Formats: sequence, C-alpha cells, structure tokens
Amino acid sequence: MRMALIGLGGIGNVHLKVYESMQDVEVVAAVDVNAEKIADKLKSKSIRLYNCIDDMLANEDIDFVDICTPTYLHEEQAVKAMNKGIHVLCEKPIALTKESADNMIKAAKDNGVIFMIAHVIRFWPHYEYLKKCYDERKFGRLYTASFSRIGEIPRWTYNNWWMDEKRSGRAPLDLHIHDADFVLYLLGKPDYITGKACEDYENITYIAACYEYDDCL
Repeated sequence: MRMALIGLGGIGNVHLKVYESMQDVEVVAAVDVNAEKIADKLKSKSIRLYNCIDDMLANEDIDFVDICTPTYLHEEQAVKAMNKGIHVLCEKPIALTKESADNMIKAAKDNGVIFMIAHVIRFWPHYEYLKKCYDERKFGRLYTASFSRIGEIPRWTYNNWWMDEKRSGRAPLDLHIHDADFVLYLLGKPDYITGKACEDYENITYIAACYEYDDCL
C-alpha cells in the first residue's frame, strides 16, 4: 500500500518509524508546515515532502493517508482526502465538535472509503487481555472498575497549540478520550455519566468521571 503521512511532529515521527518496519506499506509522501526544517531528517529516505495537503493530493497516487496533525485540522484534511477516494487513518480525538465528526463520517460513507480513528490503547496487549477476561467472564461478574491517567502538559506541541482549548480541547478531549474510548469499548454505552473537571489553564487539570451501568459502576 502506498501512503502519505500528514504531520511529522511528535506522534507523526512515531508513526513513520512503524510504517518503515512494515513490508506491505510504502511511505511515498509527507506533508508538514515545516517541510523545509524536516527535509534534513528525511534526506536519506525517498519520501517527497509537501507543505500543503492540496499539493500532495494533486500530485500523488496513494491508497491512504495517516493524519497526525493538531485536532483542529483533522476535519478539513480528512474530508479532502476522502473526497479523493483515499482511505484515512486519523489520530485521536476525531474532532473538536460533534458536527465536525459527523461531517467526517459522512464523507467516508459518501465516498465508500475506510475511516478509522487511532484509539490505540484498545490494541495494547494488557488492554486486550482485560477485554478478553471481561467478555469471557474469566473472573466472574464485574462489579466495578477504576482507571486513572497521570501525565504532564505535552512538550512536543508545535506553536503551543495544545494549550489552546479551541484548537485541542485540552485534557478532557485530548487525554481523557483514551479512557472514555476504552470504557465504551469494554462495557458499551452507559446509562448515566456524571463528572467534574477542575482546571487552572496553567498547570493542573483534574477530571473525575463516573460511568454508571445497570450491573456495574
């Protein structure tokens, strides 16, 4: 499969290394606003660089794109690719609003392409094991489950976009989304969700969410 990588920042470089280890994937192009700065990093690779997704889509014959750009760019870039009949893998979260997410899903259906959000933890071995244990009731009925996530403000964000809630959604949308995704994958849609978030927009964010089901908490 021939593919293009959109965004070569922190997570984009992680994705690139994985693709280079896959025999059935060829990275033929990459798009980044700092294409000139990253050219040296890729000078030993046969990857064509662009600083605009429109130019790349107009000049490359590819099967899919992997979007690793800031969240506020996901909708525009994904829809452009899908309207060209190109499959899309997109970093989480899908978008900043339900309307944007719906537009992306509609573009995938209208163009008959595969569209996937890279919610990665459900594929990690220990999470896969937990899912298997729950589905098979290996340890009996589940009464309660607790998940916690502790981290610092991402240091790899270009132009400090992550600190801008209008561009990233900050901790609730960009980080807590990992836990929300796995809870929904593991248990399905809850009956109720209650929660509280405290944020000072400088250093500390604390989020507590309770997902209530008929038979567990």
